[in-house]
Amino acid sequence: MCRGLKAKLLAKLGKINQMKKYLYFNVFIAGLTTIATEFVASRSLQNIYGASNFVWATIIGLIMIYFALGYHFGGRFAERTDSMVGMLRLQILAAGLLSVIPIFSNVVLAKGAIAFDQINLPAMVGAFISVIILYSVPVIILAMTTPIVIRQLHSLGKKVGEVAGNVNSISTLGSVLGAFIPTLWLFGTFGTAKSMQLIAAIMLVTSLIGLYLIQNQIRYLWIIAITILLEVFILGLDFPIKNTPGQVFETESAYNYIEVVQVDEDVLLRLNEGQGYHSQYNPNTNYYAGPWELFLLAPLFSEMQDPLSIDHILVVGMAAGTTLTQAAIIYPDAALTGIELDPEIIEVGIQYFNLNPARHNIIVGDGRYELGRIQDKQDLIIVDAYTPPYIPPHLVTKEFFEICKSKLDHGGIIAINVGRMPDDRSLINDLATTINTEFEHLVIADLPETFNTIIFASNDPLKIENLTRNYLGLDPKDPGEWLLIVTAQNIFNGLRSDFEEGSIYSDDLSRIEWVTNRMIFNFLLSQ
Repeated sequence: MCRGLKAKLLAKLGKINQMKKYLYFNVFIAGLTTIATEFVASRSLQNIYGASNFVWATIIGLIMIYFALGYHFGGRFAERTDSMVGMLRLQILAAGLLSVIPIFSNVVLAKGAIAFDQINLPAMVGAFISVIILYSVPVIILAMTTPIVIRQLHSLGKKVGEVAGNVNSISTLGSVLGAFIPTLWLFGTFGTAKSMQLIAAIMLVTSLIGLYLIQNQIRYLWIIAITILLEVFILGLDFPIKNTPGQVFETESAYNYIEVVQVDEDVLLRLNEGQGYHSQYNPNTNYYAGPWELFLLAPLFSEMQDPLSIDHILVVGMAAGTTLTQAAIIYPDAALTGIELDPEIIEVGIQYFNLNPARHNIIVGDGRYELGRIQDKQDLIIVDAYTPPYIPPHLVTKEFFEICKSKLDHGGIIAINVGRMPDDRSLINDLATTINTEFEHLVIADLPETFNTIIFASNDPLKIENLTRNYLGLDPKDPGEWLLIVTAQNIFNGLRSDFEEGSIYSDDLSRIEWVTNRMIFNFLLSQ
């Protein structure tokens, strides 16, 4: 009798320990799924709306509200006698919703992408809010997990303080993985939609395992097997992200949504929300009336006797390599170096934009860090690192321009692409003021019919009249010099040396995002 009772007690203790381990595992997976969902939602929206502070603040703010609601409802739900089974069933519902949300959100965001291209503000906002709302129910349900698991573990004989500490720490560890796994692996391997469906399948299987442990019904094992088979099938399907007219290629990397579009004979690179083109290629011409060839006018503003004889050019933010390709035509004897953060953009450049890695020194990495490691002195440093609507903040500070100055040879020039709005030059004024702390001479060139302005700077004299003199000496029969001639003709009326004094940006204090946000909102409200 005693042996039988002891066996029953041991079996019960074994089941309790098994259930404790499962509950900790469940809360770990729920934490992973919740944060991964936040990153999936943000990535989906950034593909259309960009990575502006407004996008991030809205996503994080609303997700945190969903967390608060989930904790509130979870605390109340935890007092129910069937809360454990109820929690697992709710998790199954949440996983099911997460697996189908990408299908619906893609339809909504496709309309949002069209609205964004057309600057249709109501449609843009409507699509944005609709997608955020789609994620509300599953995130609220998953947030309910933590208080329910705390209550269940407490009922199994654990002290409430110890339980709360363990549950929150394990859930946080899951959240850490939920932040890193999608961004560092899943997005670049499977894409946003499949990443969400894979994570949802993991949550679904975890919940079904819990129901099997509690109810011991074989049907849950069958559902698990079917779920895994369906996931394998889904990973083999193709989910287009955008349906842009003329699209010839699209993919998602760890850093960007990458799209190649063909318009007539022009091949164009669009990243993320697709506002503006980051690279261009046409097999029948090398002139695109863009910022790429405008950068290469820089030596003609100097007082060098032979401005076409420069030896080293470096591009920070080379994208698919348009500037490097044009530089090879204009300065055939120069050593050309390009720095690009995203290796998949480089592969796209090789495949679609005539980028020749044998001709150029291509470095994969962060522009500022890699620039600091460059050994050769440069004659021209080009900074073209827009992630619309922003320039990365660490590439517009006086500390960054100190690095640029230290890497320039005598008479060297920097050229940076800056954004503007038709009636707002505040960002140009701020950057010109910041650059002026390290470089004495500036020339500012507005690119017609665009929002692009190039600031040229050097500690040797740069003058607009030098461009006029050097322009008259160019040979239109030479392909490279012809490219400089038509580029100069395009921007002569948009040249100036003056600017209004603005703020100085430093690594510690910079208002670039505030200025850019204001410019964007004013522009959108004016449409």
